[in-house]
Amino acid sequence: MKRARITLFDLGNVLVDIHPVAFTRRLGIDDNRANDVYREGIVSLVWRYESGTMTTEEYLNGLDALFDSRYSFDELRQAMLAVIGEPVEGMEAIVREVNKRMPIALVSNTNELHFNHSLERVPAVRLMSNYFLSYQLRAMKPDPLYYLHVLNGVAADPAEVVFIDDLKENVDGASQAGMQGVHFTSVESLSGNLRRCGVL
Repeated sequence: MKRARITLFDLGNVLVDIHPVAFTRRLGIDDNRANDVYREGIVSLVWRYESGTMTTEEYLNGLDALFDSRYSFDELRQAMLAVIGEPVEGMEAIVREVNKRMPIALVSNTNELHFNHSLERVPAVRLMSNYFLSYQLRAMKPDPLYYLHVLNGVAADPAEVVFIDDLKENVDGASQAGMQGVHFTSVESLSGNLRRCGVL
């Protein structure tokens, strides 16, 4: 195993807690109704928004149509932001420690609203030297194109790149691209894994 030269952190459920149901709850929609009536439409819009094929304005217009104009754009925007929870306890300290040793960057399937909100709310996000965001790259994990964009951006041997994500399929994609994939399950296990990788 090559010595790590750069470490990449996922955003959602690694640096900050994510609560998808908070979106419809914030709008006062019952969970059962949200699943039965709106889930498919919301998932489709979010995928297009996070894959970069839809702007924030187009996304909000899509939600407006889905909900038959029952909510203002500000209400829809605030409901979106409610999905972003609190920073994951203990992760800022790890990010700061890793940052003393090597460059760090963010690798996230995200959108403009969530990223900008996280940038304000999560100190660890502001420590990153680079941001590989799906909506800007127009590619999403675990699409191989996403990892290609990342590797071109970090300009390092894939074997020297540590890629941390909470979703196994995204970690597997990073490993298939030649990176050292680390599956995030807890702060404690991550700390041990980073020691084994020579990051800490």
